Amino acid sequence: MPPDTAIARLTGRPGQPHPVPGVKFAPDGTALPFAGNTVLCPLPPEAPEHAALAAIAAELAAAPGWGTKLVALDPASFHMTVFNGVHDRARHPQDWPAGLPLDASVPGVTRHFADCLNGFHVPGGFTMRPTALGPTSGGGTVLWLEPQDVATAQRLAALRQALARRLGLRRASHGRYAFHLTLNYSLAWLDPPEAAGLTAAQRRLGEAFAIRYPVLRFPAPSLCAFETLNAFRPVLRLG
Repeated sequence: MPPDTAIARLTGRPGQPHPVPGVKFAPDGTALPFAGNTVLCPLPPEAPEHAALAAIAAELAAAPGWGTKLVALDPASFHMTVFNGVHDRARHPQDWPAGLPLDASVPGVTRHFADCLNGFHVPGGFTMRPTALGPTSGGGTVLWLEPQDVATAQRLAALRQALARRLGLRRASHGRYAFHLTLNYSLAWLDPPEAAGLTAAQRRLGEAFAIRYPVLRFPAPSLCAFETLNAFRPVLRLG
């Protein structure tokens, strides 16, 4: 990602409201109710890269200045999303499964998804390569991931297609999804010097991490439910 693009993601546009405070987290970093479901591969807590990523998240949050504008996720929640489900804050036809009313409860949608995936089996997990550490459009920090090889990329693409069909949910961005693992969210836009400092730290830490951990191995995915973004409860294991 070009440096100017990364900084723009951290500083926002003039007058642009920040998407996180009051929605996903309170201004003090407390996780707010944010109910939803998703299909994800957890990062095993016993994996050595799990502790390394938790240390990176802690280092970013401890930095003077911009570190106070970041909220680190609970490391127990570290995961790679395979297929986004629904959440309570996006009840639009394009973000909702076909055939279900827009006022359906999130637990009800989760039960519907579990029924749709009953008997669906994913043979094995996925090996991914870390490509960079950088900001999302909302200013947080993610580890961008890509499949280790063509065969893994084909398996993931086929899995996402199968999930879209079974769940009746296919967004316009389906074919442009970028795999990632989220470490933290930002709570406020950064000023340009802060953004420059954070992007430099992300680049340095990301490069060092990729050298030490050139591959990450994720187990087969599960359908999970969440009430906040700090905990994802398995509902149906697909492996």
